[in-house]
Amino acid sequence: MDDCDKDDTIDTDSLEFEATQLSPCPKRLDLSKGGLSRVPESAIAFPAIEELALGWNQFSNVDNNLKLLHRFPKLRAVHLECNDLRGIPRELLELPALTYLNLSDNKIEIIPADICQLIKSVKQIS
Repeated sequence: MDDCDKDDTIDTDSLEFEATQLSPCPKRLDLSKGGLSRVPESAIAFPAIEELALGWNQFSNVDNNLKLLHRFPKLRAVHLECNDLRGIPRELLELPALTYLNLSDNKIEIIPADICQLIKSVKQIS
């Protein structure tokens, strides 16, 4: 079995280790409950991830570094529940493989006009 076929999860604590010590191709990156207000630059060390857990952090719509999400071409699931988002991040519209999005328990007030683009591809939005 290829190393990239494993169902590995990298969590917040693992980001402190060197990338050579971790699985070369994790499918899930769990950065939830880390007190984060932005996606860490070190996350791009795992371009093959398909699921990104960012829930229970302190993400808002200002300087959250979600622009890094386009660096994950296979990203199909994003968890952003329980943050401080007041609008649906436009960066989510640029994820072609996205099929699951969790934005529950945020303070969404602003929905972009081109949200239809996201709704067409996402199968489940919470």
